[in-house]
Amino acid sequence: MLELSPKQIKEIADLLDAGLICYFNINTQEIKEIIDFDSNEYAEPDDWQEIIDEIDEHYDDYIKFERMSSHESFNIMKEFIDEVEDEKLKNRLVWALSRSHPFQNFKDEIDYNGDYREKWFEFKLGKNIEFVERQILEYNQLEKFKESQAEQGKHED
Repeated sequence: MLELSPKQIKEIADLLDAGLICYFNINTQEIKEIIDFDSNEYAEPDDWQEIIDEIDEHYDDYIKFERMSSHESFNIMKEFIDEVEDEKLKNRLVWALSRSHPFQNFKDEIDYNGDYREKWFEFKLGKNIEFVERQILEYNQLEKFKESQAEQGKHED
């Protein structure tokens, strides 16, 4: 059963939010991160090769944590709008998400609203932590399923 400390979960959530992909070594409890080459066309694989080789060599020891999809991230911004009490800001945020480049528009609006900017970061961090916790839960459920399948296989022999 995979168990991570709240500090490890927060670290992974922060790294994923920064656009990285995280790998957690189940034996050493170490977190390794690499850039998401699919979303960063300027990233140089050579800069990350040592970590990539380490993960490849010991792939079965690592669990990969994925970033949220853009659709999931968009929904989190929409959820946050429901938390906003300032009607003018709420309307500007709704408008920001309805136009092209909604992520940049939302960021631009929230960056100029000090109190809500901090609330946004706290809200987003909480959602990212929940996202990591869901991945841990899914991993543990899959491991339980594999164990029960292996157990059934033993009884059938």
